[in-house]
Formats: sequence, structure tokens, C-alpha cells
Amino acid sequence: MVREINLIEYYNIKLPAIADKLEREYYAPVRALCEEAISLAMGLTKKSGTQSPERIYTNFCLHLLFTIKHDITERQDFLVPSVKALYEKKQDGHDCATCTGNCKLNDNVNFIPIGEANNVILDSLCRLHKLAIPAYLHTEQTVGYKELRYKMLGIYTALLELFFIEESALFTAIAELQEHTV
Repeated sequence: MVREINLIEYYNIKLPAIADKLEREYYAPVRALCEEAISLAMGLTKKSGTQSPERIYTNFCLHLLFTIKHDITERQDFLVPSVKALYEKKQDGHDCATCTGNCKLNDNVNFIPIGEANNVILDSLCRLHKLAIPAYLHTEQTVGYKELRYKMLGIYTALLELFFIEESALFTAIAELQEHTV
């Protein structure tokens, strides 16, 4: 089911609230989806042959899922707290450029590598889709394999939304705040 993203919500709230909203609506749910998909894929690897198309797809899924989960965890553990700290420092009138304590706060909120990682993940998800066994071949596909494919589609859809919101709202808000801090 396609749902409409209300981007105006993200543009009309301040930076810490954007980070909190992303945590609640995307980071935590995507991480949970990844954990569910990892569990499914681990179960499938025990059942399929070592060189079967299902096993190749499943192994690629596992590698990709661990990468996605790691990236989401990094955002939860480092990006969100750094964004909040940068915002609080800005509210207190702090200027990282003139800080006598060799302030690294501004450097901790570097979103360029995140954007690059997003591109790699999306590219990998597209390659994963090409590895999938086409349904039109009428080959036997296990229920677990179909469930994994649906789970991966859900993750792909959620990540497309997340990456768009990050790029259009979160990264823009961070850049504006950094411009005023440097």
C-alpha cells in the first residue's frame, strides 16, 4: 500500500524534533524490519542448497541487511545525539569556529558520508532485486523465500522515504545550522 509522506511536517519543525521524528518513524522501524529479515534469511540459509539461486539471493540479503542495520544503528547512536548537541550549542550561542576547546561538534555532524552510504545501499538493493528468482519462471519458491522478498521490498520502500526525508529536511537543517555556527 502506498502512503503519502507529509514532508511539510518535516520542514515545519526544528532540528531536534526532525531527528526524533526520524528515529520514531524510520530508524527504529527499519532496524526492526532488518532484524526480522535477518531472522528469516538465517532460517533459509539452513534449508537451501549451497549454490541454489535462493541461497545466493539469501546470502546477498544477509550481507546487505547487516550493512543497513549497522548504518541505521550509527544514525541512532551518533547522528541523532550529535544533531541534538549541535542544536543545543547553537541555542546557547556557541560558535564552533571560535571555540577554545578545539570543538569537534560541527565535524561530528557530517552528512556527506551518510548520503554516499545511502547511494551504495540503494544501488545494492537494486542489484538484489535482479538476483531474485523471477516469479514468471514458475519455479518452486518456498514461503520463507517469498516472505524474505516482501520484507526486502518493505525495507527498500522505507529506505527510499527515509533517504529522501534525510536529504530534503534533515541534512538541509543541519547545513543551515552549521553555516551559522562556522
